[in-house]
Order: sequence, then structure tokens, then C-alpha cells
Amino acid sequence: MAVYNGEQTVERFPKGIIDNIRLIAKDAGKKFSHGEVGTKDNLVRIDDYLVKQVSKAEERILGTGLIKPRRHFEGISFGTFDGIVKEMDARGQLVRGKLILTAGEKEIDCIFRRDDLPTLKLSFDLRARVEGMAHYDGESLLPVRLDVRRIAVTEEAADLLRWRKALAHKRGRRKDPF
Repeated sequence: MAVYNGEQTVERFPKGIIDNIRLIAKDAGKKFSHGEVGTKDNLVRIDDYLVKQVSKAEERILGTGLIKPRRHFEGISFGTFDGIVKEMDARGQLVRGKLILTAGEKEIDCIFRRDDLPTLKLSFDLRARVEGMAHYDGESLLPVRLDVRRIAVTEEAADLLRWRKALAHKRGRRKDPF
């Protein structure tokens, strides 16, 4: 899990552990689409993302990686994103999908738990708020992956009409404070 999450603590692991993880994940996306390893409550998806994370962990342990300043945050954080889930691969316990963001229509790779599949089916192709653990690589302001913890459909016709009274000016006050 530390390798998958890109944690700094991987530097304390023996290189042999990282080598074994690399061997498990090396053909992901080439000879097999994905796999899963772990316990029921702590599954890790073995796919192209894990291959990249193993390479980063090896660079940290060996000190071979070029130290380059990151333009943006690198690590994991909890966040909420607004968009539409447009793609799903429901094989296995960890379901992979794509969230198309409402603002900018950028894609975020998402991992959902199979237990959330009924909710995911109901929210598929609808605008929703998706919450979870976001993985940032330091190259972009957006995460490269989101491990989804909750998804909630939002109203399609959301607008500011409900705020009309709150934003209305009272009589006797200045019309524009700016």
C-alpha cells in the first residue's frame, strides 16, 4: 500500500520487497489488464498505475532518480470532484472508471469498490460529486487517480435562483458596495 500511495516511507523497505512488487506488476496492461492483491479491507489494484509507482519507489531507494523541483503538489490528499462517470471496467473487486470533470472536461482515473457498484450504476452518466483519496504526481494540479470513498448525484439544473433573496439588496442600503 505504501508503494501504491507513493509514500516516502518506502525508502526504509529492503530493495528486495520493491523488486518483488515490480515482478508482480511488470506485465500489467500488456499480458493482463489488472489484478488485485491484499485483504478484503485493504486491496491494492495491480495495473499500469502501480507499475509507475514501483519505478518511483525504486528511484527513492536507490537514489537514482533525478531530483527535480515539482511544480505542483505530489502525494495523496482527500478531495471532492464534480463530474460525470463515463466509463467503467467492473471486473474484480476494484472497479476502474473515468470521471470527466464538469470544469474543463479533464479525465481522472477512478477506483471504486465493488460494494459501491449499485450506487455507481445509479450515478453512471449523471453529474455527481465524487469524494476520495486523490493521488497527485506533481506534474498537474489535478490528481492522476482517485480512490473513491463516496459518490453522490447532484441536481442537473443547479443554478443560483435559490440564492436570489439572499443576494437581493435591501431598501435604504447602498446598491453596490463595490
